[in-house]
Formats: sequence, C-alpha cells, structure tokens
Amino acid sequence: MDTNLIQQHLTLELCEQIAEEWAKGLYQSDKLKEGLIEFILSLRSMPLPSEEKVISWAEKAVDERLGLSRSTRLEIYELNRIKRLFVDKVKETLPDAFVTGPAFLDWLIGVNRTFDKVTDVFLGTFETHSDRILSGQQELISELSSPIIEVAPKVGILPLIGDIDTHRAKAILTHSLQDSLKKELDLLFIDLSGVAIVDTMVAQQLFRIISALNLIGVDTVLSGMRPEVAQTAVQMGIDFSSLEVKPTIAIALQEMGFTFVHKKTEIL
Repeated sequence: MDTNLIQQHLTLELCEQIAEEWAKGLYQSDKLKEGLIEFILSLRSMPLPSEEKVISWAEKAVDERLGLSRSTRLEIYELNRIKRLFVDKVKETLPDAFVTGPAFLDWLIGVNRTFDKVTDVFLGTFETHSDRILSGQQELISELSSPIIEVAPKVGILPLIGDIDTHRAKAILTHSLQDSLKKELDLLFIDLSGVAIVDTMVAQQLFRIISALNLIGVDTVLSGMRPEVAQTAVQMGIDFSSLEVKPTIAIALQEMGFTFVHKKTEIL
C-alpha cells in the first residue's frame, strides 16, 4: 500500500504542531506531549504499530494522567479530540485526490482501530484505578464508622450507627478483632442506640462478631437497643437471651462500677 505520501507530509514539525495545539487551554505535561509526538509519528505508514506497542504507549499516557484527578469522560473526550485534530491536520496537507483514494481510506481505518485500542486501555486502567480508590474509601469509611473507644484500661465501647449490611458487618468484625487485640481489651460494650433496624441478618452478624470476640478472650455487653427494635426482634423470633443486654450504655457502665461526675460551671 502506498502511504509514502502520508509519511512525507506528516513531519516531525507537523506532529509538534498537533501536540502544541492539543495542549492549549489544559495542562499537559511536556513528557505527555513528547509521548504524543512519538505516538503519532508511528502512525505515518503501514503497517501501523503493533497492538503491544499501542498498549505500551497508552499505559504510559494513563500513568501520566492519573495524577490529574480528571474524570474518565473527560479523558475519553481528550482522546477523541487528539484523533480529530490529528486526522484533520494530516488531511489538510494532502492532495484532495489522495484523500478520496483507497490508500488514505485504508490508512484512516487503521488509525481509527489504533485509537479504539488506546481508548480500551484508558477505560480499563481508569476503571481499575477508580475501583481501587473506591475500595480504599469504603474501607476507611467502614473503619471510621465502627471506632472502638477505650474508656478504661482493657475496657472499650463500640458505638454502631446506621444500617448494617453484610459488607459493613464483615468490616466491623475485622476492625473490632484487630482493635481489641491492639488495645488488649477484656471487655467491649457494643452500643446499638444508633442502629434503626435489627433483622435476622443483622442479628446473625452481631452473633458472629460477639462469638469471634469471645474466642480471643473479649467479653461483650450489648446496650442501647431501642424499644421498637427490640419489639421487632421478638416478633421475628430473634433470641438475645444468651447475650448480656443492658438498656443503655450509661446503665451498662454504671453497673460495671463507672461513676459520672457533673461539674458545675460558675458564671462570674
């Protein structure tokens, strides 16, 4: 296939011009522009770069752009803008007769397929990166939403707030075991005053957490189960009789010998 004409017209100077025009208005590092110039130079003639080379360039480009914290949608828009700019600039330099001929059409099809492969790599890599960030955020949220507060040597409180699904229950189990060992706890109060619903699944997860804590030598006391929650649990046949349950965390602490001192503030 005769694509020598494209190679003659797609000079290094034109590639640099394309890269500079693409970079206008948005931050693009010099390294990324250099990589783009190298990439579009490789599209000058047939056969086009191998799939391995295209993937390698795309992965390097993604690495450069991950730190910019931009949306996947914007990145794909930028890729399409590069492709349009690249093809338009090449067409401007070529004779009309060549642009309408089969050689240019075959080359254009190959260029489109190459950019499609780059887009696939971008989408896959950004999706993996986003999933990794989301997973880390979920773990952090789960950890922050189930903090063990040490109220005395070897005694802690685990206040639970909000809905407890299977994912969060697993996170609470892991975190409570690790934190209890770290703090060398003998007793842990699990306060349910912030939990609106206790169904069979939640009860099963609570039993699992308590059983696991008992295995590592941590005694547990449940507190703060609201009347409507307790009533629902009874109606569903959930049996808490095997567990030590207290109405409130304050009562649970008082029965353990904790005292509360109210300080009066004098206003001068």
